[in-house]
Amino acid sequence: EEPIGFTYFIDGVDSIMWNQTKTFTAHKYNDGVEINGVFALELIGDYADIVDTTDNTIDIKAKNNVYGYVTLKVTDAETSDVLEKQILIKGLI
Repeated sequence: EEPIGFTYFIDGVDSIMWNQTKTFTAHKYNDGVEINGVFALELIGDYADIVDTTDNTIDIKAKNNVYGYVTLKVTDAETSDVLEKQILIKGLI
């Protein structure tokens, strides 16, 4: 069987309502088996704030009075592989 190497998955919702906080988790797999990964977690965009982070999780809180997308950028500290997820922020407008 051909080895597939490292693969990744970001677990989390596709949208966050205003003032809500949601957790996103980065998963790392080696040949299909989940292993511990350490990631740099970055939020691109002004519609939400980072509340907390760990080695593989990030808590994102949506701001009020905005409607648009932010991008969660996840970088594997070991391989520098990058994964991104767009998240819709649904604020009261």
